[in-house]
Amino acid sequence: LFVVARYDVQLCDYLKAEFANEPVTVILDRREGERRGEGQAAGDDRRRADRRSRPDVDESLRTRGFAIIPRES
Repeated sequence: LFVVARYDVQLCDYLKAEFANEPVTVILDRREGERRGEGQAAGDDRRRADRRSRPDVDESLRTRGFAIIPRES
């Protein structure tokens, strides 16, 4: 899984084209842009915390503009 910093749409498009025929997923990071309405479920806070508990991914997005997350076995 490639996660690309949301400010670098060009890189995201390039990687999607480059890995089009490979078992690789490329996504644009949207975490800062996520906003939930009043109807959110009670478990949303816990799930959001789980998604954001990857400081290594956050650091890579800040410094390199992308992060590579290996497939879990």
